[in-house]
Amino acid sequence: MPRDYKKRTPAKAVRQRRTSPGLWLLVILLLTAFVAALVWLKHSAPEPPQRVVEKPVPTRKLPEPVPPHKPQFEFYNTLPKQQVPVAPQVAAPAEPARPATAAPDRNDARYRVQIGSYARVADAERLRAELAFSGIETHIQSVTLAGGRLYHRVLAGPYVGQAAVAEVRQQLQAQGYQKPLILKQP
Repeated sequence: MPRDYKKRTPAKAVRQRRTSPGLWLLVILLLTAFVAALVWLKHSAPEPPQRVVEKPVPTRKLPEPVPPHKPQFEFYNTLPKQQVPVAPQVAAPAEPARPATAAPDRNDARYRVQIGSYARVADAERLRAELAFSGIETHIQSVTLAGGRLYHRVLAGPYVGQAAVAEVRQQLQAQGYQKPLILKQP
């Protein structure tokens, strides 16, 4: 039979290993730290929310908005002073309107008819062309208002006497221009 040549210690003679006291101390310290952490978490946990009674927030009155600045236009005051009422005539006068080159009568005043006023010169030119097709001679007068804005007026005339103005006014009203403005020249 084969024989085992390795030297072995008898089972009774096996010495049991002892754990070192430092290892025990380390385990006790870890367990103590774990328990301390659990206690700390329990005490530092947020308390259950308590019922909060909300007080009504006082509403703050906002300041009233400042109205935007309204520009003052002078033509509201100046145009009514220059407008001359012309009574509509039933029958058209036989005499056509005198051109501007004709000498005015001493008793007759000179008038211009303003048909429109536009901020864009293209709009004024368009109206002037429409009126030229219908036989009314017009010109464009550029005017700068107090606010610095430039407007282009479409004017017909000058006409001498109210009869000539009434004829042009009827012609304009027949074409759909309901409120031409009659201006007396100084």
